[in-house]
Amino acid sequence: MTTNAETRYAIDPATTKGLDTQGLRDHFHVGGLFAEGEIKLVYSHYDRLILGSAVPVSGPLGARPRAGDGDGHDPRTPRDGHPEHR
Repeated sequence: MTTNAETRYAIDPATTKGLDTQGLRDHFHVGGLFAEGEIKLVYSHYDRLILGSAVPVSGPLGARPRAGDGDGHDPRTPRDGHPEHR
C-alpha cells in the first residue's frame, strides 16, 4: 500500500493564458486517481479542494484508527461529542 499526496498551487489568469494544452493539463487535470493498492490525495488551492481515492486490492489500505479503546472513540473528546468549554 502506498499513499501519495500532491499539492497544486493556484496560478494567475495571465499565466494561464500563456499555457499550451500540455501546460493546462499539468496544472488542472488530475489523472491516475484510481490506482490499485493506493491512497491518493490531491490538494488544490483552487476552492481549497482535497480530491482523493482509495482502492483496496487484497485487504485494508492501512489507514490508522483513531487513538482510543478500539471502538473508534477519541479519548480526548467526551463521549457526548461536545468538548468542554472552559
